[in-house]
Amino acid sequence: MSDPRAAAGRFSGVRLILLATVIAGISGYVTLGLVAGVIGPERYVAFSVFWGTLYLLVGTLSGIQQEVSRATSPHEEGSARAEAGAHVARNFGIVATVLVGAVVGFSAPLWMPVVLPGSSPIVAIAIAVGAAGYTVVATLCGTLYGLNRWAALAWLIGLDGVLRLLAVGLALLSGGGDDALAAATALPFPITLIVVWLVIRRGVIGRSRLDVGYKALSWNVARTLLAAASMAALISGFPTLMGATSAGEDPAQLATLLLVITLTRAPLVIPVLALQSFLIVKFKDRGGNFWRVFFTAIGGILAVAVVAALLAAAIGPWLVQLVFGSAYAVDGVVLGVIVVSGGVTAALCASGPAVLALGKHGVYTAGWVLAALTTIAALMLPLDLVLRTELALLLGPTVGLLVHTVYLVTAGRSRSVSAESVPDSDGARP
Repeated sequence: MSDPRAAAGRFSGVRLILLATVIAGISGYVTLGLVAGVIGPERYVAFSVFWGTLYLLVGTLSGIQQEVSRATSPHEEGSARAEAGAHVARNFGIVATVLVGAVVGFSAPLWMPVVLPGSSPIVAIAIAVGAAGYTVVATLCGTLYGLNRWAALAWLIGLDGVLRLLAVGLALLSGGGDDALAAATALPFPITLIVVWLVIRRGVIGRSRLDVGYKALSWNVARTLLAAASMAALISGFPTLMGATSAGEDPAQLATLLLVITLTRAPLVIPVLALQSFLIVKFKDRGGNFWRVFFTAIGGILAVAVVAALLAAAIGPWLVQLVFGSAYAVDGVVLGVIVVSGGVTAALCASGPAVLALGKHGVYTAGWVLAALTTIAALMLPLDLVLRTELALLLGPTVGLLVHTVYLVTAGRSRSVSAESVPDSDGARP
């Protein structure tokens, strides 16, 4: 029988993480809205691609958080094993931070002309600083998840978004250019880390241990990065893919698509992403109700997406122009399709935990990688910008969802999905 206090703690943790995610999400909405309204469509295209590039790297590096979270468990303060485990996480985070910053910074001359043509070196430095800063954040978040330190996690998530809103707002008020906006977007990662660490460090140091050493941790992280990169390409990094495949397109049309894609998909996708670990536990502890939980989750997400799409098609174009101005004009049907694609992406975010709960990391990764490759291929089709964007948004996550679902159905037919078929928590928790 499960411990009621532990269950209550998990529920409280879920509420805290969701609250922090809502705060961060609203902050992100307001940030993007302010930028779009102040700088206009042409400059917004460049800012959106910069934002997408930074968060493509952040999404990829979230694989570090997943593996550190999986490998971390509480241990008695001051014990030799705790100290050794803490040193592994700390040293790995330091080395990874330096490597990420160096690789992103020194490789910038290769990818900046393609992704952000015409941008200054300051923008590249901001991306490198932001990626390096998030590497430390990801390592600390993984440790906090392993220690069930929900309040500290909530502060990390929420404060980062609020600080970014304040920094970008100040940059806009002071008339700062693209360089100032880039710096204001990237710096909250290291600043949030420093502020929160100064408060929580005494409750973290010496209280955790890792079940792997440097070599195993590095190899496990490398494997999770592939799936994380594919996930990021479909979600936060999509503006980067659009920017790289849309040279010569009308800036106003491209800016409008980038804006509505970012703002309309987030309410469906981000909450499911925030509950990945919770969903894994839910599927793992399913008993004989695996399929009921699975189809309820997927069906519920898609049903909400359809209703949201109908509302978006009806009032979305008017609302977009009311909030952001007449320069941002979008067709209602296009807006509805974008919202539906957000629902399919959110469903893929829910099918992934179902596969991971069975310990099938290869199937999980295959779904996301094929989804990302399909998305990129669709964006490169010689079609109208709007049509190929719609195809990319819909086809990519649909392919990934089919991969996960077909595997689960096939596995269910070959042998009944039962508690005995589920591996222990070491293999199930990413």
